[in-house]
Amino acid sequence: MIPRYQKTPGHPVLLPYHCLNMATKQTHCRSMQQALRKGQWQYLDLDQSAITADIDTPEIYLTLLATENLLAST
Repeated sequence: MIPRYQKTPGHPVLLPYHCLNMATKQTHCRSMQQALRKGQWQYLDLDQSAITADIDTPEIYLTLLATENLLAST
């Protein structure tokens, strides 16, 4: 299952372990995204733009949390 925001696929992708295992064995694919797109998917439409964010570092993650007002007050 792939969450999406305004028809744009997002994260996290929910898949069974055996699908992940099959995707990692796709030698002709250059990325996990490319391997996963070979399968059949169901989409879950959400109203949260944050699911489309590309989060590669802890700093980007914290910035996203602050932007989306998801940080808990301490």
